[in-house]
Amino acid sequence: MKKIKVFVSSTIYDLLDIRGEVKHQLSEWGLNPVMSEMSDGGFENSGNGSSIKDCIENLYKSDYVIIILNQRYGKKLPPESEYEAVSATHLEYKHA
Repeated sequence: MKKIKVFVSSTIYDLLDIRGEVKHQLSEWGLNPVMSEMSDGGFENSGNGSSIKDCIENLYKSDYVIIILNQRYGKKLPPESEYEAVSATHLEYKHA
């Protein structure tokens, strides 16, 4: 039986504790958390050199998305990228 994939979106370094708790709880419920910073988090890295592209592709492959928001917005993507100049979390929200 295929495990349900849950993509977890947020800024990372300021929310490590909550992301860890969310990962733990999702795993306890038998779900597969998809988290970019965890090697065991179900996140597929394409090796194409674009971490934001990998995030969007993993989001599209997921069954559900959890977006955790806090005070930090995150660094805006560079204007020369193929995406609009918003933070990665904001972009993931828009694609979700």
